[in-house]
Amino acid sequence: MNNTLTSLNNYLFEQIERLNDDSLDEEQLEKEIKRSETIQRIAGTIIQNGELALKVKKHMDEYGEGERIELPMIGKTNKGLEEENEKLRETERNLRKRIKKAEAW
Repeated sequence: MNNTLTSLNNYLFEQIERLNDDSLDEEQLEKEIKRSETIQRIAGTIIQNGELALKVKKHMDEYGEGERIELPMIGKTNKGLEEENEKLRETERNLRKRIKKAEAW
């Protein structure tokens, strides 16, 4: 399992499918219910951690330090941001070249 909120969401839906399995006998169903309760508590903690990380990121953004904060639980890491920034820089270079050509006309 990946450590992202999307993966957690998928896992929770898989657990719902297990609970809806009509072929489970009473003992197996009770086991799945206990497992679901445990998963629910753990998932709640993971979600709270994600909310806290997002709050920290927003706070750091206000002070211009947000780019240093990674949020891997939602797939945002500095590597991804660096790639996005490089694409933006490349786009800016291309636009500047076009502007120079247009001015030369």
